[in-house]
Amino acid sequence: MEYFTRADVKAEAKQYVRANYWPLVGAGLLLALATTGGGSGQSGSENSGSGYEQSQQAWEQISHSSMLGWVISLGAAAIIIAILIKVFLLDPLEYGSRNYFKKSVDGTAKGTIGSGFWKENYMRVIKTFFRRDLFIFLWSLLLVIPGLVKYYEYYFVPYLTEDYPDQEPEDILAMSKQMTDGRKWELFVFDLSYLGWHLLGMVTFGLVEVLWTLPYNYMGETVLYRKLAKADTEDSGSEKVYDNPNKASDYGPQEAAAAPAPAPAEPEQPAEEKPVEPEKPAEPAPAPEKPQEWICPQCGTKNTGAYCGECGTKKPQ
Repeated sequence: MEYFTRADVKAEAKQYVRANYWPLVGAGLLLALATTGGGSGQSGSENSGSGYEQSQQAWEQISHSSMLGWVISLGAAAIIIAILIKVFLLDPLEYGSRNYFKKSVDGTAKGTIGSGFWKENYMRVIKTFFRRDLFIFLWSLLLVIPGLVKYYEYYFVPYLTEDYPDQEPEDILAMSKQMTDGRKWELFVFDLSYLGWHLLGMVTFGLVEVLWTLPYNYMGETVLYRKLAKADTEDSGSEKVYDNPNKASDYGPQEAAAAPAPAPAEPEQPAEEKPVEPEKPAEPAPAPEKPQEWICPQCGTKNTGAYCGECGTKKPQ
């Protein structure tokens, strides 16, 4: 059984990024756009140049209640629009971008960047990702830590959605939950290991972030998924992954000492057939002994018993 560490995953990710550098830079930008929302609010203000009096007059002309209603309406509309963009545009874009990273490992990534918008994938991706984001949002309302736990519980949902196209959204979420069981802390440490690169990207005003950190980070997640999926498949001994509840520490299961294979059973020898002997006829019972006769010396009577039947004399010895 293959055992691997975080360093192995990141080293392999570097090789893939260097082998397909510029396409992965572009895919990393699209994936960052899809996962962060890609938009930034812009605000501005105009100076009327009329001073305090005109400002006060304008304020008096606007009802406080109507202003509050406009603010609430605009805020609600902005939230609804953002949700629609996230669900119908950015989630399929995330699916296609992660699929591109995944297929880059095999050299079959061409044309997959838009796979989230394909007819056979679109509704399935929308349903699965919406359910994932909804659960993460609801758990985040409790506290930060429950939200993080749920985030790492659904860490591999995009990859599982592509690998298991016949599964329902709830099944995909359950599979990701099983795959990350006992590994959430290690996934958190894995993400934390890229913190230095993200800080360097901030120092360079995003230059390092775009040209190296994003493709390097996303490819690392892809390699990690592939290794864990392969390890779990081998560990379970079947193509149905994540049925094995025992997860090894770090990222790969350690190789356990193999039990000696039982010796092949020797073929049974056919029992020797013995000739059946004919049954012997039963021997006849011996005939009963004929009582011995004797003559009484007193009266001359023949007798068979111990005493004479006539005179009662005892049989002589």
